[in-house]
Amino acid sequence: MKKLATRVIVVMGLVGTPAFAADMVVKAPPPPPAPVYSWTGFYAGLNVGASFGSASTDVNYVAPALPFGTTGCGPAGNTLCLNGSHTVDMNGAIGGVQAGYNWQNGNYLLGVEADFQGGGQSGTRDFAISFSNLAGGVVGGAQGTAAVSLKERMPWFGTVRGRVGYVANQWLVYATGGLAYARIEVDSSASANAVSFPLPPLAFGTPTCNAAVLTIGTCPVWGSGGSGVTRIGWTVGGGTELALGGNWTARFEYLFVDLGSFDTTFTGLGGCFGVLVVGGGVGCSADAAGTGTLHSRITDNIVRVGLNYQFH
Repeated sequence: MKKLATRVIVVMGLVGTPAFAADMVVKAPPPPPAPVYSWTGFYAGLNVGASFGSASTDVNYVAPALPFGTTGCGPAGNTLCLNGSHTVDMNGAIGGVQAGYNWQNGNYLLGVEADFQGGGQSGTRDFAISFSNLAGGVVGGAQGTAAVSLKERMPWFGTVRGRVGYVANQWLVYATGGLAYARIEVDSSASANAVSFPLPPLAFGTPTCNAAVLTIGTCPVWGSGGSGVTRIGWTVGGGTELALGGNWTARFEYLFVDLGSFDTTFTGLGGCFGVLVVGGGVGCSADAAGTGTLHSRITDNIVRVGLNYQFH
């Protein structure tokens, strides 16, 4: 009886095994890992953005205002001196191209990039400078206000920079810095609204300058006509870039640019305060042409977005 029961159990086990095996769940193989994006290689692209520049400018103009009196600036001098300092904001839209090369090692990236930008950065600042030159009280003089206009433009600029970044697969965060260069154009003009003082009859040999008053009203002092200079400086900034697929990446970037300081010079028009009324038809000029200097320091803040194609 025991032998029969044992045989029945064995047979039932053999019959039930295939059914149990058929009911077992077979696990699917794990999915392959997502491909790791490589940033190594050449790339090129386009960008657009905005630029917020600043030109801190000192204005200095010196002209001998009368042929007599005490030489020098100030109320006691015979020299017309106009000095002032103001900042011109050079703001505008920009757009350009960039190209570079990346070397990726694990999560770290080194790169080099160059870009060239064109745009409409420009600004104007109008301000007033008071003056008084009374020729030391020897004879009459003039005092009043000069209206000065400064215009500065940055029509194009470019950079050559290194890049250091951290890569998280499709994301890149980087710092950048290097050389910057730009074209700066400067123009200025000034006109004076002068109130003159009576002059007593004066004798300087023959003929006699019997002067009554100088010209009263507004007259031009200078018009520089504009000048340009190409400046070289430095830049530093940072940004982030995202791989979009199909070798395309999009970026956001900020740069600070410092182009240093430079001088531009110009010559005044002269004759602003008129000609003295002189007996015998001989004139005594009351204002000779002077010389002026604009001392400017240029900085810029750049914000832009771009699209690159990676040549993998």
